[in-house]
Amino acid sequence: MASNSGKRCTLSIEQKLKILEALKSKKADDAAKHFNIGYSMVKKIRQNEEEVGIVDKSMPGVSHKDGLMHLSMVR
Repeated sequence: MASNSGKRCTLSIEQKLKILEALKSKKADDAAKHFNIGYSMVKKIRQNEEEVGIVDKSMPGVSHKDGLMHLSMVR
């Protein structure tokens, strides 16, 4: 998956969704180790997911995946 060698990497929407799924049963630092990414990236993905939740509520018919894609393009 991603490497935490200090270089920036890009995660796909599917990878981000898998990380969010893992966060339901794991702590953020455990998920970071499992996916071999930095703790701050996991926290940012979780923060973006919360923002998508707001988008989903204000924009009926927008899927969770579409909301994540929109946020990833905006940032």
